[in-house]
Amino acid sequence: MKTKTIVRPSELRTYAYCPRLYFFETHIALKRGFREKLRLALGRVSHIVIEFIARIRGYNVEEPMEADLGKVLLKGRPDYYKVIHGRAIVFEIKTSRGPSKGIWLGDALQAIAYATILLKRGAREAVIALDYRGSRRILRVSGDHVAMLFKTIDEVRLVKEWGVIPFPDRGLYKCLRCRYAGICYAIDRDVPEGLEEPGSWVKGSKVITG
Repeated sequence: MKTKTIVRPSELRTYAYCPRLYFFETHIALKRGFREKLRLALGRVSHIVIEFIARIRGYNVEEPMEADLGKVLLKGRPDYYKVIHGRAIVFEIKTSRGPSKGIWLGDALQAIAYATILLKRGAREAVIALDYRGSRRILRVSGDHVAMLFKTIDEVRLVKEWGVIPFPDRGLYKCLRCRYAGICYAIDRDVPEGLEEPGSWVKGSKVITG
């Protein structure tokens, strides 16, 4: 019997940021630079403080959870959550600033994935709350959001299982920071123009609103 593909909500976030970056992180995984390691470490310190407060207030913190979605096992640890009278509330902590309105697509997908697991476990409805630096954004999870989640999971499977090279969602600042930029541009020299690449839809879907 074939082992199910494990997909983690954090992978969906990376895919939404740049599908091509997800391909590189999955199949090449170059070492992170010092600045990136430092940024991640500082972000983790902030998480620990907030999660400690959440634990005191009775939330479930960093609890492992999973859901069987057929060919995929969706598996991860939300920052913290609570289910009250059938209503699941999932909180994700982000040290960066949010968009002027709504929630960044990748952050939304990550939190929607956790919310979907809780819905599979019996919650009747779900809400996600993204804590950005200086603001909180709240979104009620709808059927359209879950459909978008499953679309992303299907594309992630193509990359993870079959090595399909997806769309590069490029931006000047984003590409300057990317340690795979040289490889990425080299790949595109051999890609025919007009080719429909998996993940191309993320370019016009940066922010999710209510």
